[in-house]
Amino acid sequence: MDLYINATFSGAKEIKSNLDNLKLFENVFLINYQQCNKEIYNITKKNKGVNRFAKYLIFKKKLSLIFNSYSPIKIKYDRMVIPYLHYELFSVISTFVNGVYFNNKNVAIDVLEEGVGSYNIVDSKSKIQVAIRKTIGFLYVPSMKFNYYVYKPELIKDHKFKKISLKKLNPVEKNEKVIKTYNKIFGYKEKYSICNEYKFVYLEQDLKTFKISKQNVLEIINVISGKCGQENFIVKMHPRSKENIFNGNIFNQFSVPWELITLNNKLPNNVLISVLSTACLTPKLLFDEEPIVILLYKLFKEDLEFASEQIRLAESVKKTYRQNKFFIPSDVEELKEILSFIDR
Repeated sequence: MDLYINATFSGAKEIKSNLDNLKLFENVFLINYQQCNKEIYNITKKNKGVNRFAKYLIFKKKLSLIFNSYSPIKIKYDRMVIPYLHYELFSVISTFVNGVYFNNKNVAIDVLEEGVGSYNIVDSKSKIQVAIRKTIGFLYVPSMKFNYYVYKPELIKDHKFKKISLKKLNPVEKNEKVIKTYNKIFGYKEKYSICNEYKFVYLEQDLKTFKISKQNVLEIINVISGKCGQENFIVKMHPRSKENIFNGNIFNQFSVPWELITLNNKLPNNVLISVLSTACLTPKLLFDEEPIVILLYKLFKEDLEFASEQIRLAESVKKTYRQNKFFIPSDVEELKEILSFIDR
């Protein structure tokens, strides 16, 4: 079994080295993202005036060269496990998937949950686009028969894929072997265990993406830290954040996956707070643990109209809670009441 890592994040080389030492896989490869992305960008940029069909043909002609540029060896795989459905043709991961497919068109495909985006199965391609891709031999995963593994299949709303087979993943066990293995892979350190040190954790949103007013966010943060005490409160910055607008305790170790932090921390007594960060849902989805969650999106609703799918999922996860520990306040006064209730 081989593992390919899309090296788009800091620390990818160190993770590969750790995996090599642990010998969990026969081979571990880093995809040369920058080189591949440059090749793909050049193809699409040079052919903007060419119709879509011709652009696909040009791309297919170059595909094997691009694939071989970052795959050290050419292997005929029988099974491929990918982290989510790949709709976009001109992307590095799609290039990789098609490269494997071209080596063996009978390859079995399993799709594995990667975050909450996996719960929104939407076919974004028109019938014409799909037909073109099939005609010239491109793999279009949603049109194939495959298993789709998620932790809570019941949260996936109705979809139109007739060949998909939903499979349930068991919650990850927090046993010593699992924790030690993942900690060795990612180089986890005890100082990253913020949930053990701070009861209240605010998970920041990417303000540019969500178009949230900085001033409004700071006002809400002041209300929260004032009620729970600054010494009990920390802000975990979003990896895409370019600016720190917060005071007090800050966690900005972006190379540490949030899933790894939650794996190493005891969460049931923590309070995870955010506007609409789906990271608040990770403990329930991944470990079936129920920390207290407070989502604030109703306080910013005019700024979050585009986030209907995230809201649907968050409210669906809320319904799966066994205890009354998931709150979505409608205004600041209700937020204060919730914080006072938790403090008791």
